[in-house]
Amino acid sequence: MDDEEYYLSLIPKPQPDRYKPRMISQPIKQVLAKYGVAHEQAHHLREEIWRKIVGEKLAADSRLGHLRRGSLLVLIRNHVVLQEFHLRKRSIITALRDNGMTDIQNLTFKVEVF
Repeated sequence: MDDEEYYLSLIPKPQPDRYKPRMISQPIKQVLAKYGVAHEQAHHLREEIWRKIVGEKLAADSRLGHLRRGSLLVLIRNHVVLQEFHLRKRSIITALRDNGMTDIQNLTFKVEVF
């Protein structure tokens, strides 16, 4: 090994990627997801849009359930309101998509006392 190679070997190697600076938004998103805050925010946003689309009266007689595989469960207070939702189902889905809820493909209704 000549002198040049020896001195080049003394130069410290670059640090691994974990020491590279990251945007602060990435760790914040991870913490929010870990504690379920992001899920709660999405649910509250869904409820706001729901009230805007169906109106206060129908929103008071319904509660949003879980969203699974593109199907949003809606809990309905009674069968009269259930019939109204069945009649408006297609227009509600279209309005939800127009308001940014593109992950909702279907609405499932269930009568439940609350």
